[in-house]
Formats: sequence, C-alpha cells, structure tokens
Amino acid sequence: IRSLYRAVFGNRLVSSFIDAVPGLAELMCIGKIYVLTRDYDLTIVDAPATGHGLSLLQIPSVVASAVRVGPLRVHSEGIEKMLKDSGHTEVLITTLAEEMPVAEAVELSALLQKKLGMSVAGVIVNQVLPDLEGRGTRRHRGTLPEWARVHQSRVRLQKDFIIQLEKELAGHPFW
Repeated sequence: IRSLYRAVFGNRLVSSFIDAVPGLAELMCIGKIYVLTRDYDLTIVDAPATGHGLSLLQIPSVVASAVRVGPLRVHSEGIEKMLKDSGHTEVLITTLAEEMPVAEAVELSALLQKKLGMSVAGVIVNQVLPDLEGRGTRRHRGTLPEWARVHQSRVRLQKDFIIQLEKELAGHPFW
C-alpha cells in the first residue's frame, strides 16, 4: 500500500492537481475521516484551527451542492449527513481564556450550530493558570512578590474571560 500511495500521491502531477483544485485536499481529508468512522467505534479528530477547521467541515456541503450527480456527490452527501448527525458527530470547542480565542470560540459555536447544523458537546478551556491566593505565596505581612502579583493579575483576567464564555455559551458543559 505504501508503494501505491507514493506512486499516486508522491507524483508531482497528482500533487499539483490536488493543490490546484480548491477544496480537494480538505475533501480528501474529511473523506478519510469518514471512512475511518466506519471501522472504529469511536473516532476523535484533533481538528485544525478555527478557519481551517470550518473549511474542512463546510467542504462536503459545498461539493454536494456544486456536483449534480455521481460518486463525488454521493460521498459528499454521506459525509455531510454524518457531520450533522448529533448521535454520530459532536464538536468539543477548545479555547484559551484570552480575548481573541474566546471571541473565536463564541463565533465558532454559532457557525457550527446555525450554519452547519452540527452539535457542540462542550467547551474545553485550556492553559488556565492556578489561583495562588492562599497557597503560601504571601511574604512579609501579606505582600505578594512581583511574580505572584503578575500571575494573579493574569488569573483575574482569565476568570473574566471564562465568565464571558459561560454567559455566551450557556447550556454547554465546560472543562
């Protein structure tokens, strides 16, 4: 299989064709995921960043609406059906507790649910700093060292962004 793969995808003409056709690489990628879901009970995909991830998830719908008949349309419709089936596909949005990532997560949730008809299973907030208050960081009559003050300032900012996320994405579980 490796030899066949190299013969086809290692061929610069095939690679040029894939690069030249808009969305073909994304369709091939999501198509491979679709095939894997038939072979396994659970398939977890670590999707690319928001913009690329949305392109990946939108391409089956775009192809299905652009191609009138044939196997490409049938496969694209099958992939689109799988993506919209909440019993089969759910998205966990992963974000940081920072201004731009929070705004992007809120926008992504809306696009996934309203535009793509996909299910959002919850939100993972990554890289949350521990709150150091009361953990032995106080010295000399309750003053915090400079590094701890900077850290605690960042903790307060993160808490504010997490509160914003919880308000705007109410109803979704958070981790």
